[in-house]
Amino acid sequence: MKNVRPNQLKKCIFIEAEEFTAIVQAVFDNEDIKVDYTLEGLDVYTNDDCIETGDLYEKIGEYFDVNVTSIHIDDCDYVGVWIV
Repeated sequence: MKNVRPNQLKKCIFIEAEEFTAIVQAVFDNEDIKVDYTLEGLDVYTNDDCIETGDLYEKIGEYFDVNVTSIHIDDCDYVGVWIV
């Protein structure tokens, strides 16, 4: 690899949207949790209450036994979730 600084490299977990939604529902033990995938990113909520980003990162980090620093989506052919 060339022209890449070490701080530009990240390790990611990639999963499809449906699997991410199922994992979020499982880690919060709540099947009513919804995940909206939008052009701005994703929103995780139950009824009218949004789940705080820090809480989401913590629960997802525990699930995968990693330190989550960000979560991103892309939607080229299908929605994919990148957990950094």
